[in-house]
Amino acid sequence: METVKAFLVHNRRIDETARALFLHRNTVRNRVARFGALTGLDLEVTDDLVLTWWMLGRELDSGDG
Repeated sequence: METVKAFLVHNRRIDETARALFLHRNTVRNRVARFGALTGLDLEVTDDLVLTWWMLGRELDSGDG
């Protein structure tokens, strides 16, 4: 979840996300792909992107993240 949050904060830019998290860019890609596989959400689809952004924001508001 941390990687997906950072990915969204960095406007879905792999390299910026990787730098921010001190990860290899392929690790970011793999984690984002794994998120999609586990949730069925595709961050390239606007509705899925908005839903993911909203859910992660709710998680932050509730103090779980």
